[in-house]
Amino acid sequence: MSLTELCADLDAWRYRCVLASIVDFYPARLADRNYSREMSPFAGSPYFDVERRFERSMQSPRPTASFTGVCARLLSMLKERNPAVCKRLLEERKFKLDPPWKVPLIKTGFGVALRTAHDVNVATPFDVELALAHFMFGPDLDQRIASSLGGGKVPRGCIESEFLEATIEFLPAAALVYSGSRRYSEPKDLEQTGFTFVNRGRAVDDGPDPRA
Repeated sequence: MSLTELCADLDAWRYRCVLASIVDFYPARLADRNYSREMSPFAGSPYFDVERRFERSMQSPRPTASFTGVCARLLSMLKERNPAVCKRLLEERKFKLDPPWKVPLIKTGFGVALRTAHDVNVATPFDVELALAHFMFGPDLDQRIASSLGGGKVPRGCIESEFLEATIEFLPAAALVYSGSRRYSEPKDLEQTGFTFVNRGRAVDDGPDPRA
């Protein structure tokens, strides 16, 4: 469906916002990140994990993230193959990924406000979820890392950039695909793997109709 149709349905169900999984897409190998800039990112990074990276429950509406996914696998490889580098990176800091979800659609003016880039001040519906395709690996990755780290001219950047820099240096041919990878071909792949769904049931955010 189109974005206009989706928003119309959310309005009809009196939903003021909707949650989305951030789905990381990646190439078969780390070295394959340097695909042509003219290539579609879905063609250059065609794989994604079928495993969800967070859980939700009615008792705790805010999702609970799990440390899984392609970056978690790379960190495990780096720990195994070069523990000294991992020790240096993690000696005084904890490697923590951003929450693997966002709230990309909110109905402004109806009591919904962003707390952070990933959370809002109301419970999001449980029976509708979307997916946001996230392309970390690509021909601009090395440039983004260098920009974040300042080329050594300024204090070191975020730990994620340092981790990716070390990964590219010490695991240049690392395989990113594993048994839980799926090759993307069409949006229905995200529906079949449970990242997008619509069940016309009761909303968790079932307070009074803000339009009343």
